[in-house]
Amino acid sequence: MEIILFIIGGIMGIGIGWFLHANLIKKNRADAEQTMRDAFKSVAADVARDNTETFIKLAGEQFKSLKESSQQDLESKKKLIDENLSGMSQQLKDIHHQSVALKSSIDTSQKTTAELNKTASHLREVLSSSQKRGQWGERMVEDILRFIGLKENINYI
Repeated sequence: MEIILFIIGGIMGIGIGWFLHANLIKKNRADAEQTMRDAFKSVAADVARDNTETFIKLAGEQFKSLKESSQQDLESKKKLIDENLSGMSQQLKDIHHQSVALKSSIDTSQKTTAELNKTASHLREVLSSSQKRGQWGERMVEDILRFIGLKENINYI
């Protein structure tokens, strides 16, 4: 019986040892898995941080390049607009001078037209009466004779 007890005790000891060993392996495995998980999370966080820093750096460089390009483009467009405005300003000055000259010319034409109208009115008045027509004819003949160099009472009477 002692042997049986000894065998049963040995089997139980082996069983308990095996059970404890299996639990220890499970615990070690769980600890190892947790350690690996933590290490993976740490590595993933480091990679993500490095990728983010690299992305921000590249984005900053691209933004700086785009900003400089846009600045140059805006400067060239501003210069072109300034040139166009300068040309338009000169054209407006020329148009102003031309309109002043045209107004002056129109004023002169109006004065001349008024004088011609007055002269035509006098001429109509003169030509409406036969006595005045005769006086006008005599005056015209006298002006023509003087113009060609003849003298009154010498060359004609």
